[in-house]
Amino acid sequence: MDVLNKQLRGAILQMMNALGPTTAEENAIIAAYYQYYKPQEIRRSLQYLVDSGYLELTRIPHPFLRHEKIRSYRITPKGINLIEGDAEDVGIAVIPDEEG
Repeated sequence: MDVLNKQLRGAILQMMNALGPTTAEENAIIAAYYQYYKPQEIRRSLQYLVDSGYLELTRIPHPFLRHEKIRSYRITPKGINLIEGDAEDVGIAVIPDEEG
């Protein structure tokens, strides 16, 4: 299962890199991968990426649910460096684009 988690982390980073400076809500990220991974696995991968400094987490108050926060993520420069191959992390599997 560890290999799948590494692939998920890499896939999330690549998706966030494609979004550029835009943020993505946690529920949207879960929706993108829920067919292949359990929501708790996706959340764990997001937390790993935040803890490692590859993603930045923002929490804003939910407009209708008083005690809820909306969690949004944005890729950091460190995350971009990892995607571009300027850095390595044994906990993340980044599959290179097939450009040529």
